[in-house]
Amino acid sequence: MRLSFPLVAGAVVIGVISGNVIFGPPLQKYWAEKQQQEAAKDGQSGPTQ
Repeated sequence: MRLSFPLVAGAVVIGVISGNVIFGPPLQKYWAEKQQQEAAKDGQSGPTQ
């Protein structure tokens, strides 16, 4: 079976959209927490020079 370009492009679009719907909110929450931890760590260490 030979895959046509429109079929592959449609599958990619569907995959990206469904991936964002499924994994988007947990990833945003993870990165927000990660940034808060980094900011807290940077704030605690203070200037090193």
